[in-house]
Amino acid sequence: MGNLFSNNGENEGGKEEKLVKVCEQLNLTKEQLQRLQKPNGTKTARTIVRTCYPPSVRMNVKFEDIDDNFRQAVHGESLPIFAI
Repeated sequence: MGNLFSNNGENEGGKEEKLVKVCEQLNLTKEQLQRLQKPNGTKTARTIVRTCYPPSVRMNVKFEDIDDNFRQAVHGESLPIFAI
């Protein structure tokens, strides 16, 4: 995710496409996603989960109830941008 928000000028089109896809999968805006970014991928993923699944929901949700697209976006299985 760090590479998506950096301004190194490399492959800007590809970064924007990945960012749009992640935002769609997580149902978050680019600005919201930027505010959730933490120093590493694990902390960022945890923050996203806490944001999308507040405590009242997390207590009752089972792993298999979580949408596959959401899980993949958070874990970077289909979008390896969360690996910093």
